[in-house]
Amino acid sequence: ADCTAGRNGGGIAMTQSADFSLTDSAVTNNAANLSGGGVSFSHHASTATLMRSNLSDNRARAASALFYDGSISASGSVRDSFFVGNVADNNVTIEAVSELSWHPCTPGEWMPTSGAFKDDVMGCYLCPAQYFGTAKDLTTEACSDICPIGHFCGEGTADPTPCAKGTFMPLLGASLASDCLNCPRGQYQSKSGQAKCIDCSHGTYSSETGSAACEPCQSGGYCVVGEDGSMTRQVCPAGTYNPENASSSVDSCLRCPAGTASSDPGATSNATCQPCLAGTVARGDGSSVCEMCPQGYYQSD
Repeated sequence: ADCTAGRNGGGIAMTQSADFSLTDSAVTNNAANLSGGGVSFSHHASTATLMRSNLSDNRARAASALFYDGSISASGSVRDSFFVGNVADNNVTIEAVSELSWHPCTPGEWMPTSGAFKDDVMGCYLCPAQYFGTAKDLTTEACSDICPIGHFCGEGTADPTPCAKGTFMPLLGASLASDCLNCPRGQYQSKSGQAKCIDCSHGTYSSETGSAACEPCQSGGYCVVGEDGSMTRQVCPAGTYNPENASSSVDSCLRCPAGTASSDPGATSNATCQPCLAGTVARGDGSSVCEMCPQGYYQSD
């Protein structure tokens, strides 16, 4: 601790042909005028291994915690180690010229094996939102792939989460459950993780968005394709009735017989077809009201 190097490797400088291992150790409060304020390792025939170690509060112009330029044929290794509070002029904490493998990187995480690592480094990075990582030890920010259609992937996702029943997602790269779209009225989706919804079949409908199933068109009405292309329920008009479920045409609405009338739309039985009172008449089928007899005429029944 509290060591300073004129060039590289404030705490530890390795330039000889020998593999280097740092285990259960702390390298703190050191400085280098150039790079590797904590540790500088530079030999192309050797590798370095850091295990359960802490490189913190070191300083350098570049690569404040660790500068690594090891073997070109074998990877160095970092396992369960932390790099916190190190300060560099270029904000680079670790500079890996040659390959460093990071362990453990679990599914949903990733870590590059070379390049500049900025700020505090406390293990593998989480896969970003919109992506997922099903394998261990991934090395690119895209992880395994972009989130598939019908699913959403938040930060650190290992397995994409399917959109719920009654919803769909037609695009790649959704990141939130709220990105999943509700099925519109007249459509449904009974399965999770789907790219589209399904039209309700003839004689069925869904009156609300986000339906996981369509329901049979109830008596007193019928279901037809609306202007927006979805299946919607219409009530039978006054003067008619329909006792059946799952009807798909206005022709299913039966007319009240002549001499009777029904003012109620959506009637389910002929009990609403009431006989006209004396002095009134319903001349044809399907009347919604009984009309007064015209002047010079009468109806006693």
